[in-house]
Amino acid sequence: MAKSPEVPTLDEKRRGYLLNCGRKTAEIFADDPARPQFREGSDVLAKIVRAYKQVRSEFVARHGIKDSLLANHKVAAIWTLILTETKPEHLFEFAGETPSNARRAVLVAYMYTVIYGLLEIDPADITEQLHEDLEYCLLKEPPNSLEWLCLTMHALCHRHGTVTNTRR
Repeated sequence: MAKSPEVPTLDEKRRGYLLNCGRKTAEIFADDPARPQFREGSDVLAKIVRAYKQVRSEFVARHGIKDSLLANHKVAAIWTLILTETKPEHLFEFAGETPSNARRAVLVAYMYTVIYGLLEIDPADITEQLHEDLEYCLLKEPPNSLEWLCLTMHALCHRHGTVTNTRR
């Protein structure tokens, strides 16, 4: 009997998604003198996935969501909440004296990559004004309300993305 290929677990898929987003983010900064490198082997990714699962479970229980199925804007909101609590140097290696605001900007770019991928948004569709608004929210006003984040991601998804909570 032939052995079937192993199917990755949901945690492995989530970690793989974060890895892919980290690689894409590092590519964005390839020409930057500070040249941040994504820490692919970091144990922080496993911690982030565990934190995501915890917040997701609490959210599903609190809102009584049937079958634990979440729309993509809610998934993006949970990832954003978790990532705002993550230090940039836990995900990226920075050269020497990279200022903290530059490190935070790399983390925000990582969050954009995660959000745009989940909401299926083409970054070219994001206007400069919307980009500035998101940057302000993620850099200057770290969100601490999951409901606020869900509302933000829902609006972003309806305007630019692919909605997954519609009846089909």
